[in-house]
Amino acid sequence: MVIVTLHRVHAAMEAAFNAALAEVGLSAAQWDILRLLHHSPGASGADIARYARVTPQAVTTMLRRLEKAGLLRRQAANKGRAVGSYLSPRGEAALREGDRIAAQSEAQVTLAFTPDQQARFQADLERCLSVLDSGLDPGGQPE
Repeated sequence: MVIVTLHRVHAAMEAAFNAALAEVGLSAAQWDILRLLHHSPGASGADIARYARVTPQAVTTMLRRLEKAGLLRRQAANKGRAVGSYLSPRGEAALREGDRIAAQSEAQVTLAFTPDQQARFQADLERCLSVLDSGLDPGGQPE
């Protein structure tokens, strides 16, 4: 079954990626939040929770840890209750190091693929995400 293989690949990749990131003091989840904040400065905890598909409480804990480590700063919005998060210079540096490790990990995983196969694999994975995010059932009908 494809789902079993995807799960095994995910588990193996996550373990290897987390081990590599640990050398620079990050986890894969933390690196992912840094990436989001780089592309969406000022994102709220709720925004991050939706993106990461975790609870707002889990995001709050992670944001506190990242702030304590000096990787981001949090700032209240001009109006409303939302608090935005922004990368610090140290956070930008950690993100660059995480990106370097991610590129190495990706190169290792796709070593047996030609460049065309890599592009196709990326497109296939993005199509899987699109279907999952669209709310279609396996038969192509809205749930």
